[in-house]
Amino acid sequence: MILKAIARGLAATAALGIVLAAQAQPKDTQLTDTAKDELLSQLDQVMTQWAFVPGVDFSKWPDYLSAKKDDIKKANSSVAFTRAVNQALEKFGASHIVFSTPQEATMMRSEKTVGIGIRPEKVKEGVLIRAVLPNTPAAKAKLEAGDIITKIDGKVAEDWAALKGEKGTKVNLTVKRKATGRVEVISVTREEFSFREPEALKWVNSDVALLRIPSFMFFDREKVEGFVKESQKAKAVIVDLRNNGGGQVLHLLTLCGYFMPDDKPMGTWLTRSLVNNYVKETKGNPTDYQKIAEFSKTKLYPFKSDKVKYKGEVIVLVNGGTGSAAEMFAAGARDVLGAKVIGSKSAGAVLASVIRPLKYGYTIQYPFQDYVTVKGLRLEGNGVVPDMTASTPQELDGPDDPGIKASLTVLKEKGIALKD
Repeated sequence: MILKAIARGLAATAALGIVLAAQAQPKDTQLTDTAKDELLSQLDQVMTQWAFVPGVDFSKWPDYLSAKKDDIKKANSSVAFTRAVNQALEKFGASHIVFSTPQEATMMRSEKTVGIGIRPEKVKEGVLIRAVLPNTPAAKAKLEAGDIITKIDGKVAEDWAALKGEKGTKVNLTVKRKATGRVEVISVTREEFSFREPEALKWVNSDVALLRIPSFMFFDREKVEGFVKESQKAKAVIVDLRNNGGGQVLHLLTLCGYFMPDDKPMGTWLTRSLVNNYVKETKGNPTDYQKIAEFSKTKLYPFKSDKVKYKGEVIVLVNGGTGSAAEMFAAGARDVLGAKVIGSKSAGAVLASVIRPLKYGYTIQYPFQDYVTVKGLRLEGNGVVPDMTASTPQELDGPDDPGIKASLTVLKEKGIALKD
């Protein structure tokens, strides 16, 4: 018997996107040795007792932390301390593990932050600008998606943590331009901005609607429901999840319910108890994700939608900035609906997680269960590989958007007559 209620209860747990934390630019505060010791004690309990990812040995946390003890000892501010701790957490090689300052946690709740306003991605040459948020310092400085930051204030851009700073302060970026390949030094002043992007519906033509979902962290259910109702007259809907870093699975399953049948499973959560029971009863391997998913009697389903259900053709757009819950939608739409996925490989950062408050206003986000699609694909570390590749343009949804052009090509190949 498939326990839908349990699956849906678990699904309501937050699984945050991978890009928002990179935007938070807190005002620095001093941190005493006593406070550091108390926080590290709490972190030790979380990482060794509560965090869970199949195949990841969280008992190694003391060793990873010990390797950063000199940096932690020297850190006398919240920013320096969290940076050192996060560098230790990165050793686990799993997504959704983030230690945040009180200022970062507050900014996340307020939907505002201080920074330059980009969606960053670590690459070999430095920090790739995956997207530039509108009305931000980066946009005003004419930075563009595809540009690579090679140096931050004259130092090699090893990660995006060096972009952090207080409101009104300047950061000098050495940038390799995507368009020309030229290297320029650009000064950007950090300012406060909203990182919430609204959902949007655009008509590509009279037969094709484009539904843009920029995040599952913030989700206007009534607005999206209205967009799907409006799209009922379309022969096809393109769901644009490019640069959607994920968010709450509750919002994901709401969107899934507008497109997918609620009696067909999307996938399976891999919990500590499920993995332990599988190993105990079958003597199997704890990292044999597909077999564990088949062993599980609990599946993940879309929420039931009585008000609206789209029944036309569906295409999903993804890229390297598509993570977490957004990857789950893309994989689910393909597995359940046969939807084509177009773009570039997604982030492969799909772990259900929670954010736990710690002392002094700090928080730790940690994973507690993994996810496998209904067809047995573990998305964490693998991502969603598109059926057709298409680059991500500087201006999403513009007239020359490769993803939209590829979508129209697919629709024509399917024999769907499209009006101009």
